[in-house]
Amino acid sequence: MIWNLSKCGLMGLTDECLLNSERIPKVKRYKYLGAPFERNGVNWLEYDKQLHEKQKRLLNAVKPFQQAWSIKTKLTIFKSFIRSSGEYCIPLLHRWMTKQAEEIKKESKLKRESLHEEACAWILNSRSGKSTHQSLIGIGSSDFRINCLLASFCRHMTRMSPWNPVNTLIHQSTVITALKKNSFIHTVSNHPWWTEYKDLCKVKPDATFKTFIRNKWLQENDKLTGALCCYINNSVRLQNLVDPCVFQPFKETSQMFANWRLNALCFNKGKCPDCQEMVKRTCFETCSLLQGMHEIQEIKHSEEFQKEKCFMKKKIGAKKVCNFGVIDYCLNRGWYELTARALQKGLSSLQTI
Repeated sequence: MIWNLSKCGLMGLTDECLLNSERIPKVKRYKYLGAPFERNGVNWLEYDKQLHEKQKRLLNAVKPFQQAWSIKTKLTIFKSFIRSSGEYCIPLLHRWMTKQAEEIKKESKLKRESLHEEACAWILNSRSGKSTHQSLIGIGSSDFRINCLLASFCRHMTRMSPWNPVNTLIHQSTVITALKKNSFIHTVSNHPWWTEYKDLCKVKPDATFKTFIRNKWLQENDKLTGALCCYINNSVRLQNLVDPCVFQPFKETSQMFANWRLNALCFNKGKCPDCQEMVKRTCFETCSLLQGMHEIQEIKHSEEFQKEKCFMKKKIGAKKVCNFGVIDYCLNRGWYELTARALQKGLSSLQTI
């Protein structure tokens, strides 16, 4: 066996150590399993900075391909490479972060949320990546993701081998009380979501962790203040919680549907020929942009559409204006070919003015 001394380091010892008759270099810091170890343990503050910088580099590397790739492709890249690169050891890092000064916690959270929103904007080819954008592609907020990872960590801890030494630290009664109740490992293995899931399993033995997380996401999504999020019928969402209208075979169609859902399709399109006001989504509903499309007109006057429109008004509340229309109704029904024709018809009507 040949040892690679360039990957070896010696910390905390004054005496020299030899490996194959060669001195092991003394270092103040050593990177092991991705984390920077120092004499007193892991430098978590430096590790948090490294994770953010790594995600930022990866995101900047793929930004030039924003127009070339579909929303589905970009979402897959984000989940598989960008987001995952910053999630290693997150449960332990989060536990350490909770004990730090407010300034450190605030700065770390701000960087995490900023990058999360920047990635959402890149995926949807948008100017921002706020809650509506996160809802559309089913990823939720950065805080939601952290809670998912913490709950998943608890799940893995309970499923580990009974011979694992960590299992002894958590469960055996012979461990001293202070270690059992206040230790680093014990705290991260008792997340409120995991406790909630265990209580749910007592009532519903067939409940799965995946379904539990999905329901938690839907609960968080229902609390969002934006009316646009409410227009998406949660029952049509895919298993990964994405609105299926943005996963169309042609990326141009997916982008057009995404822009509609985000209220960006009508932006900077000039004045409507009918109402003489700046074009907005209601022009597709009340003006003559879709004139001649008999299928759309039939849907607008149907009883089912009127019922769903009333339901949306109640869901949004009296304090907000409900602009749910026939286009959103068709998207929720999966009538993508008809919806694409209607939007293209409306946009072409504006271009001929």
